[in-house]
Amino acid sequence: MNSKVLLASVAVIISIALLLPVFADVTKDTSYARIEGFDVKIADVNDSHATLKFVVHIKRSKVLENATILAKIYDLKTNILLEEISKTLPEKVKSEDSMESVLISLEKDRGYRVALSIDKEGKRLSSREFVLTGLDTIMPEEKELKVVLKDADFAVREVGGKTVKILARFYVEALKSYDVLAHVKAVQYESNILADDFWKEVRVEGGKTVIIEGNLSLPNNYNYLVKLELWRNGSLLKTWSKQLSLSPAKKIPKNVTEKEVKFEISEFVRTPAPTPRMEYAERKAAPGFELLLLLLSGGVALWRRRSS
Repeated sequence: MNSKVLLASVAVIISIALLLPVFADVTKDTSYARIEGFDVKIADVNDSHATLKFVVHIKRSKVLENATILAKIYDLKTNILLEEISKTLPEKVKSEDSMESVLISLEKDRGYRVALSIDKEGKRLSSREFVLTGLDTIMPEEKELKVVLKDADFAVREVGGKTVKILARFYVEALKSYDVLAHVKAVQYESNILADDFWKEVRVEGGKTVIIEGNLSLPNNYNYLVKLELWRNGSLLKTWSKQLSLSPAKKIPKNVTEKEVKFEISEFVRTPAPTPRMEYAERKAAPGFELLLLLLSGGVALWRRRSS
């Protein structure tokens, strides 16, 4: 081959090689994004809803155009899509490690399946799914009651005829201090009839054991469940039960599902219990209202007698 032709061919090849970067497709998208993990935080809570903050940890390119993070909320039982929230990701970031947050308000009475994804121009770059349950256990601060029952015991104070007077004593301990309304009630074991109860306002001191006690007047020779209820701001928040056996011979074994128990309903007749205090107290009728009703009823009866 002619040396001049060879040199010319080499020169052309070198020129083409130098020009390739100029004509090459430098617009090829090299952006990326993937969900590395997430955290769920409580932003707000009330009796019916919990507002949750989903903090999504993302590994991404520093330049990422037209990308969104999408959160889909499905009912856990029916798999029905309940809500869909989309948020545009920033196009430029200083670091490849970034975080994005999404706020979602959810009803507390059900479970959910949450699907998180990062989409770019109709293409899915990354996705994660998880199940969310137990929202009904999240309480607003005014309904919080971190109290545990440490022990309970009962003492016989008096026995007379068919009635026995019992001192019920519960030992409770709290992590924080609360003002609560305690309701102690004795329920006859086999019939679930309320035999006696009492209400008591209690200040529970955080870090201390508090005794809640009172007397119960019960028909003798029966078995009971004595229950302690703790109320706060109009809501029943805690309840415990302890067995009181005044007739051990009538105790129903675990492996027996049915056993006849002699039951005298007349022994459980009670006078009306006093209405509990605080917001549970009912409004009393105006003074003299009963007398007015009596006079009116008497007048009606007299009118009927004369008209006849």
